[in-house]
Amino acid sequence: MNDGQRRGESLTASDFLVARWLRKMLDARELAEPDGRPLYRYKLSLPEVQSLKPLLQQCFKTSIGGAPRAIGAAFCLWTAHWFQQEFDGGRWSWAGPSEPVGAPADDWQSIQCLVAEGMKYLRRDIRKIGRNREYLASLVVEGGFPSQLITQERNWLTDYVQTVTLAASQGDDTLEAAIEHADFYQRKIPTSFRAASLCHLTADLAHHVVGIRRRLADAGISVGAVEWLDSTDPEWRSELPIATNDASARLLVEGLVRASARKTVLPVSCSRIVKRDKHGRWSFGLLMDIDGKIDDADLPSEVQQKLSAYNRARLLPAGALAKIGLPAVAVADKISDEDWRGWETRSLLKAKPTIVNEFPLDEDVRLVFSTDDATGIEFVPKGGVRLTSDVLVFRADSAADEQEVPSTLTLLGSGSLKDREKRLYLAVRAKAQVTPSEGAGIEYIGAISEWKLFAIEGSVSVTVGRDTYRIQSGADQSDSASIEAIGHGLGGANARFPIYRGCPIFFVHRNALRKKGDHKSLRMRISGRGDQWAPFDASKLSFGLIDIAAVDEKGAVFDRLTFADLPKSSEIRVSVPSKGTCIIETRGLEAVSVQPLDIADERVRVSISLSGEPQFTVTSLGARNTNLSLRWRWPASEIVLEVPVLTDKLAFYDKEGNPIPPHANLTVAGLRGASIETVNQAEVLISVREHGKSDRILTVDRNFERTLPFSQIRDDIERLFAMTDDLDAEVRVEALHGGFQVATIHVRRFDVALKPDEHDEVTLTEPSRKQLLTEHAEEIEVFGRPFADLTNADRELDASTYESGLHWSVPEGEGP
Repeated sequence: MNDGQRRGESLTASDFLVARWLRKMLDARELAEPDGRPLYRYKLSLPEVQSLKPLLQQCFKTSIGGAPRAIGAAFCLWTAHWFQQEFDGGRWSWAGPSEPVGAPADDWQSIQCLVAEGMKYLRRDIRKIGRNREYLASLVVEGGFPSQLITQERNWLTDYVQTVTLAASQGDDTLEAAIEHADFYQRKIPTSFRAASLCHLTADLAHHVVGIRRRLADAGISVGAVEWLDSTDPEWRSELPIATNDASARLLVEGLVRASARKTVLPVSCSRIVKRDKHGRWSFGLLMDIDGKIDDADLPSEVQQKLSAYNRARLLPAGALAKIGLPAVAVADKISDEDWRGWETRSLLKAKPTIVNEFPLDEDVRLVFSTDDATGIEFVPKGGVRLTSDVLVFRADSAADEQEVPSTLTLLGSGSLKDREKRLYLAVRAKAQVTPSEGAGIEYIGAISEWKLFAIEGSVSVTVGRDTYRIQSGADQSDSASIEAIGHGLGGANARFPIYRGCPIFFVHRNALRKKGDHKSLRMRISGRGDQWAPFDASKLSFGLIDIAAVDEKGAVFDRLTFADLPKSSEIRVSVPSKGTCIIETRGLEAVSVQPLDIADERVRVSISLSGEPQFTVTSLGARNTNLSLRWRWPASEIVLEVPVLTDKLAFYDKEGNPIPPHANLTVAGLRGASIETVNQAEVLISVREHGKSDRILTVDRNFERTLPFSQIRDDIERLFAMTDDLDAEVRVEALHGGFQVATIHVRRFDVALKPDEHDEVTLTEPSRKQLLTEHAEEIEVFGRPFADLTNADRELDASTYESGLHWSVPEGEGP
């Protein structure tokens, strides 16, 4: 063997015997020399392996000599085969394959030399992760999927392989993309099995299976996939990096080939939609999938920490969702095992998924983890972050005639994207210019506030300032990207854009991939000035409004987001109000100047003290809540922050933000959009009191911070009503700050309340009488039914109107 004599060195006896073994192995496959195939495709027979083992033992007992290429090739084939046949778990190391043949597993330099020379002879490359050459991982992958891992009862492995394969079925059909999917889903692998080797193996298998699945799709095969492959290409399994002679491996492969493209996970998520009403008016909305899972990795670290002691919670609406009166949305149970950690949720909403109409794009979707003995913990579910992009792309929610525009469109992504859909729907801000390419079709559909909506077929470009985005329908494959920011927010203030103290971490979602953004994939600029994009550098970020863009290899913009960048030391504190006066303290904002903006309400006065850190004093002639707008300026940028201000330490407010007077009477229906607000942690005590039973009080006690929408306690109120037979019972809601009662309102079950009068007739209470006469004029028809027979139809009762009230006669034994 001439290779053994390079550099003028002679073959040893061991070299000669190994070289002869290689020659016989190649002859058996009708090969004059290695043809560069993956090592698993040599398919070593049992006699070949049995004869190779003593040869290698003899080589390593003496010396591998100065010409290790033949021995290296044989050692590579042996190691790859060992991992495929023998590895059954534990640590991935050289010890397993080296020990049976006496190879120097602890001599890294010798092993590296053997593998480098052997793989060169076999015409195979050594894989790289970053700049590092992965010698062990290369041989594990070259051997194909370990049979022992498949044949044993390992549900995590099946789940991992299926997840990576189905994820790789979407987006780029490359081995590199499959490796990124395998790396992303590593959390499904028990810690003891995690290694680059298994990731690469799974990626190889997934990449091959994806090729087969696309071959089936091109042939129009939707059923009988395996049978069709067997009839057209009986050797199709031999191309796979897995030995399918075992029943378990065969079932795994055939299951992957047959599997339909489906979501690999079902997270609690939100999708932005566009809806058209019966009058043809378009508006933005929200589609919520509540049944599913919330991965711990998707929750901010402070939320994970606060929830660590709990196994069950309710999911409640917060922010804009609470203001529209959405009830409790789900029950969440903690799941923690070796495969997955997080919360599994069961929706309490009747409609699944749930559509929220007219939900603004510039509002986050906020939910609250609520437990019995802790304050609510807010988080934003997947897809719930407000949208700041200038370009949004939607698809039809259901199939429609080519000439018909569907009534519901679902967001595909923002910025540049390609999709297989023949027709896409494009929403751009009014300032954007949309230009179709040659042969493309574009049709104006309508307006949504300051947005324009188009239907497109083919490729169009969208220009916004200096940025150009490209959208293509009917593409060969789907491709999109979006940016996600995760960082520390600023308590006590709001803005049109997300606020972060210190630079957040950015992730770029490319189809199903999620990769940490860096200077290669991200660009940055100061927002609103039309500057050129600069490479991302967190150390050079300016304070104020910042644009971040995801770019491709050629620098084209995929997606953009805008956020408010504040110093890490930023802090805003709102004092407990006293006599209608509230003090707002700001710290660490490092701004050049700050200016309070005008407040329309003449009853509110604002003064500023600039000694040291800026301090604001807000005084109101009436107890009401307001927002103080502050414009902060830095050398390069500025931002307007809104600070919610209370001029009472704790108060009730209706959906319009106006104060509800103390001891007011409301109905359950009147709670929509109402809230309790405080400057600090507080407690609410909800109790039901029955008429004539002052000794019987049923209560619910809840803690909250800053804001408690009534949508979060409406279920508690209704449960208390359900526990009493007194139809006119009242629920008293007492809010306590610092342990002292500071606000109380009363809630009735129904819009009107009744009471007996001195003539043994039924009459309305005074508040109900005033309400009815105001809303329905002076005469009203009253209907009722016997208490003993609630299934009969309502009957009209005798009614008459007096100046003192509205009375009617009730037959004996009956009642309204």
